[in-house]
Formats: sequence, structure tokens, C-alpha cells
Amino acid sequence: MCSSDLRSMTAAEHSEDDLLIAVAAWRLAMVLRHNGLIQESIDVPVATADALRPRLAQSPQHVSIYGALMLKGAVGAATVGDHVAVRDFLSECDRAAVLTGDRNDFWLAFGPTNVAIHRIWLATEMGDPIDALRQATHVDDTALPPELAERRASHLITVAWSHYLRRHDDDALSALTAARAAAPEQLMFTHRVHDMLRQMLRRDRRGRRGLRELAEFAGVQ
Repeated sequence: MCSSDLRSMTAAEHSEDDLLIAVAAWRLAMVLRHNGLIQESIDVPVATADALRPRLAQSPQHVSIYGALMLKGAVGAATVGDHVAVRDFLSECDRAAVLTGDRNDFWLAFGPTNVAIHRIWLATEMGDPIDALRQATHVDDTALPPELAERRASHLITVAWSHYLRRHDDDALSALTAARAAAPEQLMFTHRVHDMLRQMLRRDRRGRRGLRELAEFAGVQ
């Protein structure tokens, strides 16, 4: 864990602002996950959410940050294959999202749309691309505000990956093309996109021009 993240968490605690502490815990969970500390990336946001729960009536911000923390718990639980915990965390997220609607407090983008997007990603990560694609048909990713274009692109990459796993390469290409329109840099710097494009090129028998153009844009040979 880098020292800047520890300093941020310490500063938030010294401020005694429960929202700043919760947001710092959310960001710390991301760092822990990135460093392979998966159980810690579950424990930190869930413990913080538990501490925040008695204060949810104070403001919509409290509810949205609580929900965002629970989403982090669901992501970690999916990584370790704990389907029961994923279900329980998502149930909490659903309850919170009903109360908040789509919000972007502290740039955490919590709300029904982001919970639905996470459900699709979680289904894919837990090996069920069919369920992911079924759920994707009910998500309007254009509901996300323009400043969350990267979130929309990430969602479209997940949809593309689900199609790719089912060997629906035309649909995968369509989703990746939409992701490029939303946030081009996501295609250039996402390893999963590069892996997908390489394999799609290898199994391409029709010489799809759009596929080759997209691969060239993303820097894939």
C-alpha cells in the first residue's frame, strides 16, 4: 500500500468527518484489491459501511456512500467466489439505491444504474456470461451523466467480454465500438480489451475491417 493512501486515510480520520472517512475507505479498498489483498479489500469497506449504517438517516450522501462501500464488498466477494456474500451485499446495495436514485457523491456514482452495471460485471467475473448478457438488456447505460463516460465504457467492455466468451464476435465488436465512442482511452489501456482483440483477430475468417481498425486504434498487432 502506498504512503499517500495511508496519509489520505489518516487525514480523513483526523477530520472526524464520517463521509470523508467512508470515502477514504472506499479508495483504500481499491488499492488493497490492486495489491492482491482481497480479504482486506472486503473487510475495510464492509466494516466502514457497518459503522456508517446508524447515520444513514442524516443525508442522501450517507446512503449513497454506504451503498458504494457495499458494492466494493460485493466485488471482493466475487473475487473469492463467495456467491452468498455477493448476493447479500447486492441486496443492501439495492435497498440503498432505491432511496438515493442515481447520484455522484464524491465521484462514486452510486445509484440503481451503477448497481445494475456491477451486477453484470459480477456475473461475468463469476463465470456466467449468459446471465450477464440477460441483465445487460435491462440496463440503459446512457442514463449515466457525461462526466461518467469512463464508467459507461467499462460497462460496454464487460458486455463485449461476455459476448466474446460466447464467441459472438460481431456483438463484441459492436460493444467495443460503442466503448470507444464513450471513452477511447479505455480501449488503449485495458488489458482485457487487448486480449479480446488479439483472440478475435486470430479467429476472424471474414476479414472484418472494423475489427482490424479497432485493433490498430488500441495498439494491438
